[in-house]
Amino acid sequence: MMSTTGTMLAYLSVAAPAIAYLVRRHLLRRGAEPLVFILGCIACYGLLLLSLPFTEAAIEADMYSFDLNGDGIFDDSEMTPEAKAAMRRWSSDVGRNFAPFTGLFICPIWSAMVYAVFAFGYRIGNAFFRTKAIG
Repeated sequence: MMSTTGTMLAYLSVAAPAIAYLVRRHLLRRGAEPLVFILGCIACYGLLLLSLPFTEAAIEADMYSFDLNGDGIFDDSEMTPEAKAAMRRWSSDVGRNFAPFTGLFICPIWSAMVYAVFAFGYRIGNAFFRTKAIG
């Protein structure tokens, strides 16, 4: 359950700038782009940070599921190939440890790319499907 929650939050952090752009496009007044861009970046970063403890807990629970006697120490009899793979996933956490720092740079870049794609798409759509006013 924890890994699912962490994964869903991580995916939602990727989708947050698009959601913010669509909300701005359909609900807010014109000229709110900088504010919505900042809110999209903050939502992306916040959801990314929220997903980290869930992901960490799921990986740790997976690793400790191989501790058969429950003492927190892995004996040679407990070190199966699956247990070694789980321990490797738990100990290879550089990406999760640096996510708060790299997210500060990646979330604004990602948000800018999403906004550029959506803005370009809306301009293309308006150019091809523009309706003329009757009157």
